[in-house]
Amino acid sequence: MMHPDPIRRLEAYRQRGMAFAVMNLVVLAAVFAFHLAYVELLGPPRMVLLGILFALFAVQLVILFWHQMIDRMPDPRTDRSITLASIAVTIAGAFFASLFGEGEDHHYHVVMLPAIVLAAFRFRRVFAFSIAAASSVLMYYDVWKWATDHPPGEATEFFEVGTLGLLFLVVSLVVSMLADDLSRRSAELGDTIAELERTRDSLVAQEKLAAIGRLSSAIAHEIRNPVAMIHSSLAAATRGGLDEETRAQMFRVATEESARLERLTSDFLSYAHTRKPQPVRGGAAETLAVVAELVSASAAEAGVAVDVARSTGEGEFDPFMLHQALLNLALNAVGSTPRGRSVHLGGSATPGGLQLWVRNEGPAIAPEVEARIFEPFFTTRSGGTGLGLAIARGIAQAHGGDVALTHNRDGAVQFTLSLPARIAVPAGETA
Repeated sequence: MMHPDPIRRLEAYRQRGMAFAVMNLVVLAAVFAFHLAYVELLGPPRMVLLGILFALFAVQLVILFWHQMIDRMPDPRTDRSITLASIAVTIAGAFFASLFGEGEDHHYHVVMLPAIVLAAFRFRRVFAFSIAAASSVLMYYDVWKWATDHPPGEATEFFEVGTLGLLFLVVSLVVSMLADDLSRRSAELGDTIAELERTRDSLVAQEKLAAIGRLSSAIAHEIRNPVAMIHSSLAAATRGGLDEETRAQMFRVATEESARLERLTSDFLSYAHTRKPQPVRGGAAETLAVVAELVSASAAEAGVAVDVARSTGEGEFDPFMLHQALLNLALNAVGSTPRGRSVHLGGSATPGGLQLWVRNEGPAIAPEVEARIFEPFFTTRSGGTGLGLAIARGIAQAHGGDVALTHNRDGAVQFTLSLPARIAVPAGETA
């Protein structure tokens, strides 16, 4: 696969080549149309002239289609050879078209102009100027040959061809200067982009360090609290003078905090080590039914009903991982729903894959909280680890999808987990 920069260079090269080919075709068509418009003055075009014009037209069409079809940049030598051949054929064709044209009007010389512009754009100034000068010499020779074969020649013809030659030289010089300026600005832009990329990488590295610092601080804070409770409870329980009921209470606190510490450690490991999915084909309805059963005990204890909407759609996903992600969303929804209200689960197929959603009938999430809901260890509930949403998003992203807060109003807070139609996992790769 090509990187973005080579792709952009190829596209620019293709567009530039096509533009010059189209310019040549337009000039050829315009000059021939001019000849036909003044056929009474110039005479009908001869077969040899038609053959030359047809050959020039065919060459430019080949160049146009070649630039349309290429899928990679040609090497510099090939590109230079093609460009020089195009310039030489165009200038030679214009020279012979004028040489074999009818009458004293040598208007086919103007067909050389696109080639001179291309030379000034692609090559160094001296070389491009030399091509313009050679074209002027060929035009002068053409007029001289006509005057020799059809005496007496008119001085105005030499004046006109001299003026056109001067125009060619000026155009070559101006386009060359513009091309040099464009090249310089392009190089400056490239340097600026490179500097911006270095700055971006530096900022990303600093942000990563800051995020690691925040994560470390959160881990230390979350671990310190249960450890301190365990320490103080055990210390109190082992002191003398306590009755059995108080001692049992201290041991109970230590047990509960140990369980909390274990849950915190397990959640963090799930967040930090999201494995590669092992996808199989599955349906939304079956998946949501499993999650509803898993969350039913916690919902009943909280006095919350769980409703599974009629769901459609299939996708490729790791069932165990998806159950874990949806269970985290469902448990989070149950914890946010007032007693007597409901949590709703549902899913449907989308053009891009599958969507599964969990909606609760609790209060809307405050804006300042919404901005941090996927941040690890951020929680507004007592006893929560703050990793449920982060784990769910990590699992979704491992599948190539995401989790987002799609509705946020009182009585309808919905998180939607989106999955692509197919996920690519290297063959033989395991967690």
